[in-house]
Amino acid sequence: MKNLIILFIMALGTLQASAQEYNYLTLQETDGTETSLTVDGLKITFVDGSIVVTNGTQNFTAPLASMSKMYFAETATAINSAIAATDEASVRIVNGQLQVNAPDGSRVKVYGLDGREQSTSNLTRGVYVVRVNNQTFKVIAQ
Repeated sequence: MKNLIILFIMALGTLQASAQEYNYLTLQETDGTETSLTVDGLKITFVDGSIVVTNGTQNFTAPLASMSKMYFAETATAINSAIAATDEASVRIVNGQLQVNAPDGSRVKVYGLDGREQSTSNLTRGVYVVRVNNQTFKVIAQ
């Protein structure tokens, strides 16, 4: 019995514990939009009813009421990626209405997957390509 315990302890000592490595934090909003940020330097704060997530190179801000869930993942699982802190615009579709956060005077164009230009309101469910000045975004309306 003593030999069995010693053998068990030796075998246990040779096993290496491996933890799951999570490289991204994914935030999902109630409209289905997902955003992934790398976890290096991750900082999460809450300001005036909004969640603010930053890692030094990427930022994400949304009202808490619009958040569905957030979770850690090995790979970026987001439908769209986070806006870099140096970028000027962010885009999303809420209840069929295009919402753009960009400098005044920005040119905004919305295109369907068929390449035709769309209105910025009454957007039906589907995928749209939104061009704000020189930036292009893929946005999902749900």
